[in-house]
Amino acid sequence: MDTTLVFNILVVDEPTGIKEQTTNANFMTVFPNPATDNMNVGYVLTKTGTVDLKIINITGQQVKAVYTGTQPAGNFTMNTNTADLAPGIYSYILTVDGMVSRKMFVKN
Repeated sequence: MDTTLVFNILVVDEPTGIKEQTTNANFMTVFPNPATDNMNVGYVLTKTGTVDLKIINITGQQVKAVYTGTQPAGNFTMNTNTADLAPGIYSYILTVDGMVSRKMFVKN
């Protein structure tokens, strides 16, 4: 019985794996967290872009459309009434020109 093991090792000079994508939105903040009746999401656009901001529940279902449209470069804060949401864990999903950012928050 032959018990010889052969290993092939590939050495590369460049990193491999998942390519990191940059987005038009520099950062996203969600406050206050946890929320009660109102929630704010803040973000910065580095250039004019098509924006879609929504809230999804823990199962991935959209529970609220916050904003859809085109916005110029700049700082933005969107206020959302969360009084109608059941207590639980939710996410804000910010899509700018097809690139997605996500922040989780708790609704008390």
